[in-house]
Amino acid sequence: MVLGVAAVISTSVIGIAVAFLIIRYEFPYRKLFSYLTMLPMILPPLVGVLGFVFILGRAGTVNILLMDWFGMEEPVNFMYGMHGILLVETVHLFPLMTLSILDALSKVDPSLEEAAQGVGATGWHRFWTITLPLTTPGYVSGALLVFIWTFADFITPLVLGCRTCSPRRPISTSCSSSTGGSSAWHRDSALLVVLAILFVLAARQYVAIKDYSSLAYSRVERRRLGPVKRWLAVGLLMLLMIVCIIPQVGVVLAAVGAAGRFTPFPVQYTLEFFRTVSIETPKFIVNSFLYAGLALILCLVVGVPMAWIMARTRAPGRNTMDALTTLILAIPGTASASPTSGPSIFRCL
Repeated sequence: MVLGVAAVISTSVIGIAVAFLIIRYEFPYRKLFSYLTMLPMILPPLVGVLGFVFILGRAGTVNILLMDWFGMEEPVNFMYGMHGILLVETVHLFPLMTLSILDALSKVDPSLEEAAQGVGATGWHRFWTITLPLTTPGYVSGALLVFIWTFADFITPLVLGCRTCSPRRPISTSCSSSTGGSSAWHRDSALLVVLAILFVLAARQYVAIKDYSSLAYSRVERRRLGPVKRWLAVGLLMLLMIVCIIPQVGVVLAAVGAAGRFTPFPVQYTLEFFRTVSIETPKFIVNSFLYAGLALILCLVVGVPMAWIMARTRAPGRNTMDALTTLILAIPGTASASPTSGPSIFRCL
């Protein structure tokens, strides 16, 4: 619960700020940043966590540089613990919040903000009392996705060491205990689903009483920032992109490094790993494209009609369908695929 709420708060701060800058202001490289903010969604969760560990882990690049340059005897714990899990979840999930807020902000009628400005509302007051409440449906949707995704994530806590800190271990990893067995697996999976149902129902009820609608809205015109604010916005987005690119850099260094386990950067570089995968075992690549393509086709076949039913019709049960599509995210893939052998799978991980 603590991790889920903290992830919602952190992604909200970043997502709202990024979305507001991109949709309302004109500054250098705005379009480029709008694409780069989706960068963390490229890597799967496990690969992203390992990328962070390669750079910020105990034997990662940053710690080795600190010990070499400043003579530190013990590495700094950047990653292992709740703060590291929150960092990874925030970087991985803030694009979901950004996309939700972008869609909601683009539909806000600018005449309402102009009316508030006409009666003397300042910028921050207008944002908190007019703009942000108008984005409530989109924001709650993004917050719900972030919370459920964090709540059910088991890869990140397992890799970052919460397996050894049982009093602070998230529920999604409790079934990895060797003493729990399949009964603990079923119990915790059921609890995940029940809690997720309660979260979805509460969020839907809140959106129902906060759903602001307007008959029409016009395109929001972007405003130009002053010289100082313009480059301040660029600097903040650049800093965010540097943090987001850490896992990609870590994965690339691990993929091309042939040696240098306790050096900040590989002392030798090779493409042997790529050759092994592409030449000796090409079926892995073929299978990945095959399964991804089949999954895409199935999602389109099932998802497009469901979306049309929920958005364009008044068919009975469409609200239940909407809730169930969100609840699917609450169950980890390993749990839904193999509920009886879950503990052994986690031990293998």
